Amino acid sequence: MTTESAAPQLVINTHRTRRTAAHAAASVRPIDFHRTIPGYQATPLVPLRRVAAALRVGKVVIKDEAVRIGLPAYKVLGGSWALHQAIVRATAQAADRVVPFDELQSRARQLGRVTLCTATDGNHGRGIAAMAERLGFACVIYVPADMVADRIAAIESHGAQVRRVAQGYSAAVHAAAAAAGAEGWWLCADTASGDEPPAAAAFVGDVSAGYETLFQELVDQLGSAPDVLLVQAGVGALASSAITFFRRQGASTRIASVEPAGSNCVQASIAAGEPTQVADSFTIMAGLRSQQISTAAWPVLRDGLHAAISIPDERTRDAMRLLARDGVVAGESGAAGLAGLLDVASDARGRTELGLEPAVTVALINTEGATDPQGYAEIVGADPAPAVTAT
Repeated sequence: MTTESAAPQLVINTHRTRRTAAHAAASVRPIDFHRTIPGYQATPLVPLRRVAAALRVGKVVIKDEAVRIGLPAYKVLGGSWALHQAIVRATAQAADRVVPFDELQSRARQLGRVTLCTATDGNHGRGIAAMAERLGFACVIYVPADMVADRIAAIESHGAQVRRVAQGYSAAVHAAAAAAGAEGWWLCADTASGDEPPAAAAFVGDVSAGYETLFQELVDQLGSAPDVLLVQAGVGALASSAITFFRRQGASTRIASVEPAGSNCVQASIAAGEPTQVADSFTIMAGLRSQQISTAAWPVLRDGLHAAISIPDERTRDAMRLLARDGVVAGESGAAGLAGLLDVASDARGRTELGLEPAVTVALINTEGATDPQGYAEIVGADPAPAVTAT
């Protein structure tokens, strides 16, 4: 393994605050709901010993989300919790307790015909479609027209109707919002522009909260909070969830976002100190192809993100191959965290800024498995193998 590369695309967040306990404890925990969903189990935490040795750090681990509640990505955590909260509100139930999944299904049936609608670049839409299937809801998903066929077919396999939008992901977001408003559908977005109706805005916040299950599992498995966490950033929901979770824990974890160089709305916003839109640019990291940061995520990222990293597609190809060597099946977006770490660790400034010292523990997230099996095989040189089990 080599860690040599050109200087990394690294932006240090000069707007970050230093507070460490800014968030009150949640009255209910998403993980307590997720544990009631049939098929739930904590995803593996896999040690990357060769990576740690090559980078001269104490430990590198990766949370492997290649299989999460029967789906190949972590996204279902956010969508399922947001639907829990939406159904609780729609059925006028007290919000201070978790409704187990079988009871949630019963309450969903009481609502009659409901149609869920969202935009996606792959994994969020599939998570919503899968939950709609389990809850007995109809589902309409808007996608960029250039999404790979396997990802579209996966969404359709849950009975959802897929509508293609020619202008890209941001246009799909607008199309979904317009259709939901016109038809009276439930808008199930994971990103906000600031002008959503209250129910839709609440859904976005609940999606981010649902991702905290991943970080709770990580801390439970590791035994403590990691020193450094690299987390993928599309619109910023997962990264904002990480910041909220670890600040609530009082942890001093240094959190850096990773995104494609041509789709770096989070990095551009951190550099500018305000939400900044970037042009639509194709990337193999389809799950991270976003032009505009979520307004719901932005204040959290501005206050809590340590740094923002952007990487070219070739870096994530290399990371996919390295992870496959350790038995981790990572899709293009899933390998981005490792790609960002390899890039930053190759540079003296990057190592210093993230505190990559011999005793630190670095955590990564494999956010998706091989959601494009053909593309995975072409990059890695082999068909996807079964995901690593608990380690």
